[in-house]
Amino acid sequence: MDNKEFKPAEQYTAPSIEVIEIELTQNILQGSGGGNAPGDFGGEDW
Repeated sequence: MDNKEFKPAEQYTAPSIEVIEIELTQNILQGSGGGNAPGDFGGEDW
């Protein structure tokens, strides 16, 4: 027979987790004149 040693059970400790709510908004109707569009695009604003 195979005798195996078992370690005593340890209490599980859950990691600390903090939930942070992040809300991102982008106004797609706003002109891109230096706003959030890269400056190397050719053409005019829509």
